[in-house]
Amino acid sequence: MRCSDEVIVLLPGLLCLAAPLVLCRFKNDMRNFVEISQIDGNYDLVVIGSGFGSLFFLKAALERLETAARVLVVERGAYLPHEKQITLQTNAVDPLRPESPVTAERFYDRPSGSKVWSFTIGLGGGTLCWWGQTPRLHPSDFRMKTLYGRGEDWPISYDDLEPYYCDAEEIIGVAGDDERVGPFWRSRPYPLPPFIGSSADMALRERDPLQIGLPAARDSIGLRRSLCCAFGECRLCPSNAKFTALNGLPHVLEDPRVRFLTGANVLALETEAGTIRRLVFEREGRRHTISGDHFVLGANAIYNAAILERSGLRHRELGRGIAEQHGMNVEVQFEALSGVNGGTAATGQYTKLLDGEHRREHGAAVYYFDNRWKWQKLRLERGKHLNTMNVLMNSEALRERKNFIEVPEDWSANPIIHHESHGTYAEEGMTHALDALPDVFAGMGVEHISEPVLRETESHLQCTTPAGHDPERSIVDASLTHHQVRNLNVVGTSVFPTAPVGNPSLTAAAWSLRAGRKLVGGA
Repeated sequence: MRCSDEVIVLLPGLLCLAAPLVLCRFKNDMRNFVEISQIDGNYDLVVIGSGFGSLFFLKAALERLETAARVLVVERGAYLPHEKQITLQTNAVDPLRPESPVTAERFYDRPSGSKVWSFTIGLGGGTLCWWGQTPRLHPSDFRMKTLYGRGEDWPISYDDLEPYYCDAEEIIGVAGDDERVGPFWRSRPYPLPPFIGSSADMALRERDPLQIGLPAARDSIGLRRSLCCAFGECRLCPSNAKFTALNGLPHVLEDPRVRFLTGANVLALETEAGTIRRLVFEREGRRHTISGDHFVLGANAIYNAAILERSGLRHRELGRGIAEQHGMNVEVQFEALSGVNGGTAATGQYTKLLDGEHRREHGAAVYYFDNRWKWQKLRLERGKHLNTMNVLMNSEALRERKNFIEVPEDWSANPIIHHESHGTYAEEGMTHALDALPDVFAGMGVEHISEPVLRETESHLQCTTPAGHDPERSIVDASLTHHQVRNLNVVGTSVFPTAPVGNPSLTAAAWSLRAGRKLVGGA
């Protein structure tokens, strides 16, 4: 890891301050990047994709691999440094045309009028475009079938994952409130102190213990990265305060054992005698292969399923049940409280509907308190310009078999996503959340609650390669090892057996750390 002293312009609220900062981040000198002609021999570990699942698995594996190990990371997208992302106003570009932004819809097809899905193709994957919300999943999320007779139990428990949650939070640099953790018990304190909530957020916390702070992967004190500017532009964080692979995992990206091949579209894995021997990838219309001893598949929930299908590793659950949370936005206007004077993009989460017997009938729900102008506009009434707040509501979804990935026989064609609906369970959970809104804000001087606006996507692709104990009902086991071929791990949110209401990136990172540590003699 190399660190440089830089002068960063910080923008807390509307005040601009210049301050020295020691910023550690990936310094691309191209030594770790290879071209196709430089790929030779057999690799000890071949990693497909470079998002949360792939890189956190790799971080854990590197702690145990020998110093002479050879590791290759194969990424379809390009390397785009943070400064270039800000200049081009995009997280991803075409590897063959570096000045051309690309969107998710280039990489999949869908029936006309059906659901939108959002993701980023590039070195760093979802770590680049995420908003940095890092709640843990509720302990009950892992035992849905046992507790409520719905969905599936996960093959791991909250207790199994808890130490890895702590490790992932430390790596990411999560800011959170140790005094008020709600149902998310923890064995270690947060690495960084919490952000202050907005006036409306703090007022609800004073009267209801179920309103707690929302942990964030943004620097609250300027200790590890620059200080959060609280402008709510987190997809392209202007101050580089949000964790990404490029500013938070330089020790992985610069490890001398690791090489990166970008612009490589992985098509399939070749199997011999029940073992993966090679991967097949394409660049500029030509196909190539890479040999390895162990493979990690961490593309995303669409391409994990597509690659396994093309590899002949077919399964009745593969590609079925693609899901994400059901999302709505409402604007709440207050007589005297402000919803936009907190310390970061989103500051609070209301957890009353997160768990309980209602989950037998409909999905859990959570309210996130935004601290930005994304949806609502500045109020024009005298003295009430800031007295408004966006409330983002999510309800959990279950795997619905009617929602699935279709993989064309022509490998050059995009996968097709068929998604009829979030399902009755998720939709009724959202209805319950909307009905409960007036009671949540009762006594807080609410003047108006707007009509809800449907969110096109939560950018949380999940559930197409579910994990489980039963090989007949799941693709991978609790260690994220493929049931059929044991030298293959599948990582990322595609392995989730259900789509809980919490943002999934932290859980994907924690579970991948656990799997990576088990790769080489781990406990």
